[in-house]
Amino acid sequence: MKGTMVTIPADEAQSLVVEQLSRPPDLMDVYKALGGSAEQVAYLTSYEHPELSPYEHVGTLVRCVAFRNREATRDSHGLNERAQNIWMKSLLRQRSERTHRAGDVLCGSVVVLFGDGDFLGTVTTSPDVR
Repeated sequence: MKGTMVTIPADEAQSLVVEQLSRPPDLMDVYKALGGSAEQVAYLTSYEHPELSPYEHVGTLVRCVAFRNREATRDSHGLNERAQNIWMKSLLRQRSERTHRAGDVLCGSVVVLFGDGDFLGTVTTSPDVR
């Protein structure tokens, strides 16, 4: 079982934190990365990860699950433009009627998880990280 956890800070001056995992993260791992309780980001199901591609400026598309801090918007954490762009691209790739609620934005840090089938299957069904 292999997976990756990418933490995307809202502050663009901070780098992405990429962690290789041999097991799904537990609730505390995600809580620490987000700085609060986790809520799955609806329809953020694909991620273009630049480190997986042999081509410069082109990422490799992977299936993913993403989480945000449930209280980040209410607590006035900054808008996470990088994560927001990833979310919008994921919605566009789905080319369906799926959409986020008007005015719904990603604030604070966002965690994106991807990996092999075993890893992703465990993450998407785990009651601990919902």
